[in-house]
Amino acid sequence: MILSKEYADTIIQKNLPKETIDHYAIGSGPYTQYNFLRGRYVKLKRFSDYHGHRPEIKNLILTNSYRANKLLYKMFTGECHIISNPTASQMSFLQKVPKDFNLIRKNTLNGTFIIYNTKKPYLSTGALRRTLSSMFSLEELNRSVFFDQGHYIVELFDEDPSSFLKIQNDSASASSDLALEKDVERELLKDADSRRLTYEKSDKFVNMFNEDIPDYAIPKKDLPEPGHDLFAHELSRQEYLEAYEKLKQQELEITIFQSNVISNTAHSKIAQFLKSNFEKKGLRARIKTYRTNQGQNRIKKGLFDLAIVNVYSDTESLIYQMISCKQNNRRRSSLSPNISYTGNYTGWCNDTVENMYEDLSYLDKNDPDAIRLQKYIMNILVNEMPVYPLIYNLNLFVAMEYVEGLEPTPYGGVSFINARIKHEGDKK
Repeated sequence: MILSKEYADTIIQKNLPKETIDHYAIGSGPYTQYNFLRGRYVKLKRFSDYHGHRPEIKNLILTNSYRANKLLYKMFTGECHIISNPTASQMSFLQKVPKDFNLIRKNTLNGTFIIYNTKKPYLSTGALRRTLSSMFSLEELNRSVFFDQGHYIVELFDEDPSSFLKIQNDSASASSDLALEKDVERELLKDADSRRLTYEKSDKFVNMFNEDIPDYAIPKKDLPEPGHDLFAHELSRQEYLEAYEKLKQQELEITIFQSNVISNTAHSKIAQFLKSNFEKKGLRARIKTYRTNQGQNRIKKGLFDLAIVNVYSDTESLIYQMISCKQNNRRRSSLSPNISYTGNYTGWCNDTVENMYEDLSYLDKNDPDAIRLQKYIMNILVNEMPVYPLIYNLNLFVAMEYVEGLEPTPYGGVSFINARIKHEGDKK
């Protein structure tokens, strides 16, 4: 957000509450606000004094609603011309109807994750978190919640979901101790090499920029050659059973946010899916829905077990922002200097991962060394599992066929500067 001194001076001159600067939107671009209801809508009109190209469409109404079906209905009645990020069921429906629509893809991804609170004693180890993650199937989640319209996040890193989830998808049944032990013996007791990851950061590239980065030696000791299979440490039967028994003693809280973002409506379905699968395996779970601000504050304070979150980002930083413990130097002056803008609320930090990401920042993403580093990072995450990557969708808009000229912006939005309605009578 950019706070304007001129706007602040106007607020003071008119004796308006100082909080106005935080709660009332202003427009200084091609459109300016003329009506605003917080949490409901903002009405914009063409800004006659705009310094650049003036848009053709005179008025815009931007509405906030988490009632996805209502917005889709309004598209068919002509009350709405564009919707953002339709649900999986809506996309499945739109592909079958004869109406003509335009899809405008954004340049960012919308990824859904489970984040675990690693400070909780019953979620404090990789074995505990992996055991809990083994209680459901990612493929089944995609089918039942996303109607097979979702994409697996691990595929962004050239990982096969079946490889990433080899242990999890063939999870043992917890219906009885005998059945559990047999399944664990069959699926988890394998003669796999559980080598430890070791990695030393190359100081050569820290705080330096070199266009001709030479090939540098990644320590080979105890490291596998890059391949298509992850080498997650195989949980022994005893590790699995001990983790399972510890999880059985708790009632797990699944945190979701009540939000006016349509894509978040899937969170309640994901939570119900998880709860059902946990209970089938003999665990107890409850779903707790919080208002967005309240829920975020609880997560920041560590008052959660596991939470379902959405991340809007590019591929390179999709996971990093949730696991990084490096402080961001750009802080608001009104905040304590100890408060950083990291999105890591898991309580999990790993210096090896930080060092690898730092070295990655100096490499092209297609560089073989970058691919190798990304593989090692994924291996650590498979073993430790502070976050569980679920499904991603490309952010997109669905517009009526007669709306032309919409353009995606570099930051994942859409520009109306060149937009127009083909039929003159439909112009707003």
